[in-house]
Amino acid sequence: MTIDDIYTPINEAKKEIEKRWNDVELKKKVSDYLGKDFPEVFKKEPRAILSRGILTPNFETKYFLDILDIVDLKPICLEFYGDKFCSQNKDKIHLGKLVFLHDNKKGINVTTKRTIIDFKKSENKIFKEIRTLQDKSFTEFHHNLYIRQYKKLFDIFDISVFKDNGESAKEVYKKIFGLCLVNGILFENFIAKENEHEKKFTENVVLPAFEFVVSKFHVKPLVVPLLPLKNVEKEAWDWYPSHLEKEIDNL
Repeated sequence: MTIDDIYTPINEAKKEIEKRWNDVELKKKVSDYLGKDFPEVFKKEPRAILSRGILTPNFETKYFLDILDIVDLKPICLEFYGDKFCSQNKDKIHLGKLVFLHDNKKGINVTTKRTIIDFKKSENKIFKEIRTLQDKSFTEFHHNLYIRQYKKLFDIFDISVFKDNGESAKEVYKKIFGLCLVNGILFENFIAKENEHEKKFTENVVLPAFEFVVSKFHVKPLVVPLLPLKNVEKEAWDWYPSHLEKEIDNL
């Protein structure tokens, strides 16, 4: 199995989630599999899932919100407050050093940067323990910035509870993919090239977890590419609209 085998086209995923939601036998199997770890928020209706360390109003999140019209599902973000900050991960770097894109009539990207945490002190700390340079909660900073952009947060579920018994990253992904059989569609791009750190994570954690769930349930978890595959590596997805820069000092 390769990374490409994970994905399901968005229109097909929409039809499939509607069909599976009415599959009583499959729903029971998933419920039994997840057991006490089955989040209540997923039991009422299937959801469109974004999985990120912290929900933040960057251009990637805007793209996710824009495509919700296609699937007509309510969004939920799987956050991971127990995740460790790592300066080898570009997504985490951009949570600590925000890049703002400014309009330019010549078509050239003009950006400004604002560092909001001490990178040295934050390295290997879990997200919920990190403080900003203004001694504010790191997670609350991003949530408040999101609220400044979109007025309110959408639903959030902290998947740290999936590691309560010391489960490995692979075991956590098995649970996430279990949720994507009946209870949601995951919008994600799994990196298989360029970034060696993320490539190894995909090969050693994500793929084996996906293969396990497929072999157990004999259906694929529903995963749709979040970003266009030809543009997924572009750094600008992690950037922010320029008008949010002035909000930083108010948070």
